[in-house]
Amino acid sequence: MAREGLFNAFQHSKATRISVHLSYGVPQFSLRIADDGVGVPPQLQADGQRPGHWGLSGMRDRVTRVGGSFQLRSAPDEGTEVLVSVPAVHAYPRAGERPAFTSLQRWIRALLGRVTPKPG
Repeated sequence: MAREGLFNAFQHSKATRISVHLSYGVPQFSLRIADDGVGVPPQLQADGQRPGHWGLSGMRDRVTRVGGSFQLRSAPDEGTEVLVSVPAVHAYPRAGERPAFTSLQRWIRALLGRVTPKPG
């Protein structure tokens, strides 16, 4: 979900700033992705997806399937905020299992290696 949310922000938002906040809490895992871009069109928010695109609806489906919550907050030219929370029992690996977030970490490192920060 984090990868999809970041991909959407980089691909569609035309943002100058994108922030990610991860919270590994005892009761739940929380993710917040926010940008200062163009926002998600109101019709797309109402429909939940574009024809042939499954990003937002796929994220919402995966989160709700495990008892989590998904919120999308957006306004034209005011950016977008995606809030996800997942119960700890579904978010964290059990003893002896490989953590699921390692592929996300590799993807972020690869992405950041291609992005050149703007000065000031």
